[in-house]
Amino acid sequence: MKTISIVGGGFCGCMLTLHLLKKRHSKIKIHLIERSEKLCRGAAYSTEFNFHLLNVNAGKMSAFQSDEDNFINWLKEKNIHLTMKTMYPGSFMEPTFQAFFIMN
Repeated sequence: MKTISIVGGGFCGCMLTLHLLKKRHSKIKIHLIERSEKLCRGAAYSTEFNFHLLNVNAGKMSAFQSDEDNFINWLKEKNIHLTMKTMYPGSFMEPTFQAFFIMN
């Protein structure tokens, strides 16, 4: 069994973890190391202020290539209307990350 350690449980660390687990061909053990209590946020997405801007158009954000609209669909489910490029990815990614482990 291979062991992989990922340092940093922000957006990139969590997405790398998910994609490694989805595409695994053999048994692997992953250590996701994060100093914060919340995963999937990191410095960029840990803000709670809705006036912080995204650096990517919300329509181009997705956790999975096979579901290109999952961020937009999540916004609709939460009844969040974007009038600007508002910062919500941390709130989106944490439940997406957790749901993967519930489903698998």
